[in-house]
Amino acid sequence: MNKQKTIALFGATGATGNEFLKLALKQNYSVKALVRTPEKLKITDENLTIIKGDLSDEKAISKVVENADNIVCMVSSLKSPQKDLMFHFIKLLHSIMLKNKVTKLTYMAGALCYAPNKPKSLRVALMRNTLGKITRVETSIADHDKAMHYIHQRMLPDNLEVFVTLPGGLGLTVGESKKELKVYEKTVLKSSRFIDVASFTLQNMNNSTFFGKYLYVA
Repeated sequence: MNKQKTIALFGATGATGNEFLKLALKQNYSVKALVRTPEKLKITDENLTIIKGDLSDEKAISKVVENADNIVCMVSSLKSPQKDLMFHFIKLLHSIMLKNKVTKLTYMAGALCYAPNKPKSLRVALMRNTLGKITRVETSIADHDKAMHYIHQRMLPDNLEVFVTLPGGLGLTVGESKKELKVYEKTVLKSSRFIDVASFTLQNMNNSTFFGKYLYVA
C-alpha cells in the first residue's frame, strides 16, 4: 500500500490556495496548512491539519514543513502592510527546508513578475508602471520579484527542487474549471481560473522537467 503523501501549504485561505486545498484533499493527500486566522478556513477534513501562525513565525512554519513531501506556496501579499513579506518568508523557508531535508517547493508568483532568467518585456513593464500602480499591486509584484531572485541565486544552487508559476496575465477569476493550463515562454495576456491554476500545480508539483524553471501558465 502506498504511503499517503503530505503537502505543506501556505496561502490556504486565498482564492487559489483554497481551491488547491480542496483538490488535494479530494485526491487523499494529507495537508498541513499555515493559517494566520484559522476561523477564515471553512474546510474541515481528517486529512487536514491547521497550524496557526504567520509567515514570520519560524516555529509554526517548521511544524508545517516537517515530514512534508511537497511545499506549495500560494500566498498573495497584495493586502499586506509588511514590506518584502514574501522575500523574507522565502529566506526563512529556505533554512527550514534544509534543516528538515524537504526539497520540493512550488511557488506561485504572477504573470507581471520579472523571472530571473528571462528578458524583461516592455509590454509587461508598461503594464506594471500603469495598471500595477493604479491598482496598487506593484509593491506586491516587486516583492515576488525579489523572492524569485532569491530562489534563483540561493535555493537552486542548494539542489532544491523548486519551480515557480506565473499565472494571470489578465488576472485570475472564480468559477468552475475552464481548461487545462499550458506553459508559455513569456507573459500571456489571458485570464485564468483560480481552480485551473490550483489543478496545474497539484498535477505538476513533482514534474522534474519543471524544476529550476519559471513557468508562464495560461
